[in-house]
Amino acid sequence: MELVPRAFWRCRIDAAWRQRSVVWLAGVRRVGKTILCQSLPDVEYFDCELPRTRRLMDDPEGFLDSLRGRRLVLDEIHRLPNSAELLKIAADHHPTTRIVATGSSSLQASERFRDTLAGRKAEVWVTPMNEADRRAYNVSVTSSCGAAASPPADATMPPVVRPAGRRTARPNA
Repeated sequence: MELVPRAFWRCRIDAAWRQRSVVWLAGVRRVGKTILCQSLPDVEYFDCELPRTRRLMDDPEGFLDSLRGRRLVLDEIHRLPNSAELLKIAADHHPTTRIVATGSSSLQASERFRDTLAGRKAEVWVTPMNEADRRAYNVSVTSSCGAAASPPADATMPPVVRPAGRRTARPNA
């Protein structure tokens, strides 16, 4: 099976890395986050579902010190007991180390994770194939009438790169 070269998303990740050293890569299940991360050039890929990989990160400072200045992928980071701590240390003390983290949307939604990383990460929301992916793969969508059709370019394009800042308190009503 030939994989779709997702150059559009690689560019989005690079743009996010220019904003923040930590990028949270989000998207629905099976959208291709892992394959996208594995396709990034010049990265050290870590699958946090593997016990040996998790043991490497038992000491976040030592782990990050050994990879200072590199580009890292921490796939399925929700499997770590200290994921928010590791990313906070990376953002605060290793600004030349670039990290893409993927994981459970429940982790991203958790209050502790959001508060710890507020202002420290950029987010990229990966969608299923968009128009740029289709063009790169030379695929068109066929309508129910049989005619080739493509959805509008913005149909699958939510805002995908945004710095994740602090939530503001709502004024008392």
